[in-house]
Amino acid sequence: MICIGIDQGHEGGIVAIDADRRVVLARRMPTLPKGKSGKRLDFTGLWEALEMLMAARPPGTVYAIIERSQAMPAQGATSAWTMGLQQGAIQMAMRALSIPYEIVHPSKWQRKILGATSGKAKGRAIETVGRLLPELDLRPGQCRKPHDGLADAGCMALYARERIK
Repeated sequence: MICIGIDQGHEGGIVAIDADRRVVLARRMPTLPKGKSGKRLDFTGLWEALEMLMAARPPGTVYAIIERSQAMPAQGATSAWTMGLQQGAIQMAMRALSIPYEIVHPSKWQRKILGATSGKAKGRAIETVGRLLPELDLRPGQCRKPHDGLADAGCMALYARERIK
């Protein structure tokens, strides 16, 4: 069984692990430039990552957790629209590829995977993934600090694994 975790933010990631917690796929959320300093979801990159993961896998052998996103009070309508568009695109890709998925509030997977450890959730996720998924590279490319979007996605993949046991 392959378990996927998706942190859908622009700084998010996609991580898939097998039943033995070996990393099968790990990538930053694919994005394209938007304007002078923004980013937008690269729909083609997302599709290609998930399609590659599904190649030669029989139906019923993959399960995904997608983090539930919501606009924050200080964010504007454009941010809310962008998040909704991304969430819809991810769900559509899952349906098109016949990947069963669940949308989970961050507090739910954090409570289960991060437990009662102290500190901020991002730091706790990085520490937990370092311990439970040591082969997951949290510093891809030229990153100088750990990529917390990949750490969150790794934790969600672990949560997906717990959900299907």
